[in-house]
Amino acid sequence: MREYTALPFEYLEEMDVLSDAEYGRLIRALQEYSMSGQEPELNGTEKVYWKRVRNRENRYREGFEDQDRAKSERALKAANARWSNAKDANACASIPSNAKNAKTNTETNTETKTNTETKRDKAHDAPTRHRYGEYENVLLSDLELEKLKSEFPADWESRIERLSEYMASSGKKYKDFLATIRSWARKEKKSTADSVDFIMGINPDELEGIF
Repeated sequence: MREYTALPFEYLEEMDVLSDAEYGRLIRALQEYSMSGQEPELNGTEKVYWKRVRNRENRYREGFEDQDRAKSERALKAANARWSNAKDANACASIPSNAKNAKTNTETNTETKTNTETKRDKAHDAPTRHRYGEYENVLLSDLELEKLKSEFPADWESRIERLSEYMASSGKKYKDFLATIRSWARKEKKSTADSVDFIMGINPDELEGIF
């Protein structure tokens, strides 16, 4: 069970219009919501920011629960694998010396089973991706989101929204959303160098048509 509330440093900058009292009430309400799940009653300016911080807290909680569940599943699989290997080892120890071929087959099957379980464990190690954008169709892991913020500190949110809107309107799907945003950014940079037109807000359909 998670015993903390996620408070990103960026809240300080994003909510600098709030007074200390308003900011304090917002953070207190967020922590109480994190513990109980009950919506608070906010009447001041901090109410404007409530849905934003609440939705982000929900995403953090979902990510934590996914990681915790995956960790438990990996531990259970590892325990089952150890039990299975111990059982096979005991069976092999009881095989008489004139049954070497049967023993060899048992060891081969055990090795194949262990390799299969290892591949499944690696699949569970893949980082959890969260949904972003107005249509919640842009999937990014926590690490990918931090990279996006670092590479596009001034407009990372608008780039997510543009991709989300484009996917919803066109029906297109992408495997790597961070790579797609980076690709669009390179195309914008190249187009800016070749033309005096400012295309920062151009429709993604036009970007793909240009190149």
